[in-house]
Amino acid sequence: MPPHQAKQKLSDYRNGVAAEAMTAVAVFMRSRRFKHSPEARAAYVEWALSEDLGFPFRYEKIIETPTGREKRIGAYRNKLIVRTLGYHLKRIMIRAENIHDHPCNALALAVTAVERALKMWETGHFEPPKPRSEESKFSDRLWGRAAHEYMASIIDLSDEQWDKILALAEQHARGLIPDDTDSEDDETGDYDAGNLPITGGRATLDDTDSEDGDDGHCAANERDDHLKNGNGETVFTEDGQHDNQPFDTTGGDVDMRVAA
Repeated sequence: MPPHQAKQKLSDYRNGVAAEAMTAVAVFMRSRRFKHSPEARAAYVEWALSEDLGFPFRYEKIIETPTGREKRIGAYRNKLIVRTLGYHLKRIMIRAENIHDHPCNALALAVTAVERALKMWETGHFEPPKPRSEESKFSDRLWGRAAHEYMASIIDLSDEQWDKILALAEQHARGLIPDDTDSEDDETGDYDAGNLPITGGRATLDDTDSEDGDDGHCAANERDDHLKNGNGETVFTEDGQHDNQPFDTTGGDVDMRVAA
């Protein structure tokens, strides 16, 4: 494949991931959970993206126990993340059970895309960047640091955790999980910012659901510099492997109309 075509294919892939995240977040924000309240949406986004609270949007559930303590369950199994990762599975057309080297790059990209999409709802209304502006780009300059920080915890996920993440992502990819499952009684992602402890941001996890054991194997099995190419640029590829292309190769904008 000619280099310019490879670059365009890679850019299309990344923009597809970003668009999937925007759509997933839009559906969630317009669900019954928020009762059409901009204030409730804004409060959720502030909590979900809190660095002091360890970016709690990454978890499948955060619940309060009868003793008053909180439990974080299902790291990187939040429905927004696994739906976005489902785009990756559809794109590569490989069943989850046949993936042996875990797609760490793809998961880091998906989580970063969800964070980006949530930020567009910070006011409680959908307010994307101006089309074709620098801020509209899903680029290394804007998002490479966030992706690299997420990778620091993603590479420590166990095989068991990966099996659960990929199984959910595949269900979303195959359309087996409906989009409109959120209600005011849904405990998934329950939150009370006052009850959550201070933690260390994107690079750490506090998953009471995980078990000790061997770490999972990321594609290429390179733990220390998994997101970098020879020029120190952040790298994401369609199959989860390294290549020589930076995060944003064409300057392509993400179509902001998908969630409008």
